[in-house]
Amino acid sequence: MLMTLSKKKNKGQYTTLIGQPPYGSVVYRTGTICPPAASLGMLTDEGEEMSNEFIEEYNAYLAGEISAVETYDLALKNVSTPNYQRALQEGRMSHEARVNKLRAHVLELGGEPSPSSGMWGPFAKFSQGTAGSERDTVALLEESEAERLVNYESQRKLLVGEVLTFLEAELLPAQHISHLTLSTCLKQLDPIPKA
Repeated sequence: MLMTLSKKKNKGQYTTLIGQPPYGSVVYRTGTICPPAASLGMLTDEGEEMSNEFIEEYNAYLAGEISAVETYDLALKNVSTPNYQRALQEGRMSHEARVNKLRAHVLELGGEPSPSSGMWGPFAKFSQGTAGSERDTVALLEESEAERLVNYESQRKLLVGEVLTFLEAELLPAQHISHLTLSTCLKQLDPIPKA
């Protein structure tokens, strides 16, 4: 289990256990506490590196979430059924809320939020026009949401500190809902034949 634990070493010096990697050794960082790192539970020197790593992690998630919003924008052009439009609009709003929260975290840490998106799963298929039908559009979005969910789940073992907390408290629950919503839509478009 990853954890953060500080212990005073010398005057103004603290040794912080920042995590226990899966292979068993313990990782320690030592430095002097100073604002704003102190308020974030981080240290100077190596602690500043932690802050930068957190900014990089948040920005990586931010680029993916921006791309998800853009993908939903494209997908909404291909969907005309009101129930599916509503589901896609809710999914887009969910990703937009995540974008806003991620930007706020990056700014809080003194970083510059990523201004653009990265490629997100089958996004290229939308831009190449292969999502022609309503069913294809929902299927590609569902596939993208499933990939993002698997990605978020797998990263739980790799993250520490506030980024892990944010992933588990914000990103994962919202991603489960996004995926479930599109899976439900897809099942409605592809009903199981009665025997």
